[in-house]
Amino acid sequence: MKGSPKIVILMLIVMATVLILSALFAVVKADFYSAYGSAVSSSPSIPPYYELAYIVSGIIIITAVFLVLIKYRLGKVIVGVSALIYFFVLLLITTLTLGAASFYLFHINILLASTSSYFIGFLMYAVPILVLIYYFRFAGIYGRNIINILIFSAIAEIIASLLGVIPSLILIGVIAIYDYIAVFVTKHMVTLAKALAGSPMFSGIEFMAKKEKMRFVLGGGDLVFPAVVFDAFMLNGMALAAAAAGAGAIIGLLVLMLLGKKNKAYPAMAVIAPMQLLFLGLLLI
Repeated sequence: MKGSPKIVILMLIVMATVLILSALFAVVKADFYSAYGSAVSSSPSIPPYYELAYIVSGIIIITAVFLVLIKYRLGKVIVGVSALIYFFVLLLITTLTLGAASFYLFHINILLASTSSYFIGFLMYAVPILVLIYYFRFAGIYGRNIINILIFSAIAEIIASLLGVIPSLILIGVIAIYDYIAVFVTKHMVTLAKALAGSPMFSGIEFMAKKEKMRFVLGGGDLVFPAVVFDAFMLNGMALAAAAAGAGAIIGLLVLMLLGKKNKAYPAMAVIAPMQLLFLGLLLI
């Protein structure tokens, strides 16, 4: 994964951007929902440890299903399922951004029947559809990178709001172990990445180094899960701990980018998660 200084800097900027954007989504959503009251409350209805079990199980099941679909060359089904997931995440983003902008800037309550609220509601659904059309038909690598950054940021905020601090820490520990096994033992994550590489539905960040004729990839999970911990602390008003978790994520990625060998796949979370826990541990000390 080792890259040129330019690639390293770009990857670090991407990590920092996802951390900041996801925290921004979390703060704006919490304030926006509190302004609207219980009618749009996002409080979890089941214990966070149950949510944790569902999330981990879901990751394993989805990965297994995708591997089966790849084996039987049903790539279009993967694209369809992924596009559906992307649509709902984009819908959340547009609902939050358009709803908050309407409420705070123009004092329009989207829950009340009015011409303005109907128009905003139309945009909330139209924008995700247009973005997906652009993503699949017109966007190049960098266009998809930008959309993926928004998607990963929103997913991180969703998971963090469901779990809280302790379950989020447990989650990155589990994911770090799973990532190591998936890349170095079973190697099914490498198979999945190679099968989706170059497709319009590759769920990751890609950069091409033309001089080195190399392709550098950072999976979506390697951005989402570090941001989950960052957001969990931010949502609980623990800014210093969030800063430590964010610094750990960035330093962990930097270590991986500097020490990793070229043209070799690495389990990024197996490096990033321990670094986040280390920085949080140093903060406690």
